Amino acid sequence: MKRPTIKTALLTALVLVAVAVCSFAAYAVNRLSMLNHNVAVLATDWLPSIQHSQGMDTALSDLRAAYRDHVLASDGAQEADAMKAIIAQGERFEGELSEYEMNRPGFAGDPNS
Repeated sequence: MKRPTIKTALLTALVLVAVAVCSFAAYAVNRLSMLNHNVAVLATDWLPSIQHSQGMDTALSDLRAAYRDHVLASDGAQEADAMKAIIAQGERFEGELSEYEMNRPGFAGDPNS
């Protein structure tokens, strides 16, 4: 069996290295494409629901403060004002909850999903 010449051996080695580099480059581009898709999903699906969950947290904190004011009220007028605040904050919380449910990923208004 005849040994390959140096020219053929070097050419074969360089071609193999070039194929390996091209393969790694194609794999990297594929993974970057997947990463880009995942970032787009986070930005369009998850961030709005996170904003609504923060709104729910704030509304619930305000509702708890309204209940505290109702418990600490010393006369009927303060109790009535606190009760109005409880009703208003409860409606605000329910509004934030419905916004969250409509915007959370995988929901999109479909109760079966």
